Amino acid sequence: MIASKAAIERLNNQTPPIELEADIDARTVRLLRALLIVAIGVVMYFAHAAFVPVALALLSALVLSAPVEALQRRRVPRGLSAVFIVLTLMAAVSGALNAVWAPAQHWFASAPQTVKTIKQKVRPVAHILDQIEDMRALAASTHGGSRAAPAPPPVAAAGESAPVMIFDATRSMIVAVVTVVILTVFLLSGGPPMLAK
Repeated sequence: MIASKAAIERLNNQTPPIELEADIDARTVRLLRALLIVAIGVVMYFAHAAFVPVALALLSALVLSAPVEALQRRRVPRGLSAVFIVLTLMAAVSGALNAVWAPAQHWFASAPQTVKTIKQKVRPVAHILDQIEDMRALAASTHGGSRAAPAPPPVAAAGESAPVMIFDATRSMIVAVVTVVILTVFLLSGGPPMLAK
């Protein structure tokens, strides 16, 4: 009986450290998961230029896999059907852009006249709002309120010129589009096993 009391006391003394270790392990696992989520977010933020084209290529390949499978059932090689489907899609997008191009140019050419017309129609409302603002300022100054000093004009930040910024944006867009097209063709020609990988 004395031995069993000693064994019971030893067991009682051992259980709290085991529970404490389980709590520490659970906290460590939660902390590591949180750090992993933050690390994935940081990596995706800084590497979005690479992840976005890959994600778009995967989405395109999933959407276009059915027509490629249909052409393959008609004994067209998978690679050839993938190239055909992607070229057909690119031709459709180019045709849509071409159809919209002329109206967009017309709108862009008539935009200054449209803006001038809008300004003429809004001028009476702007005049009324200016009068209301003057009355508010006069009321504030007569009630002991001091008019706030006007804000200094914003200083233009020295930066890149517009053509350089346009060139950089265009170059980035062209690289992304070419990447999406090439990855989509490879994913479609590789078939379901490639998409699964």
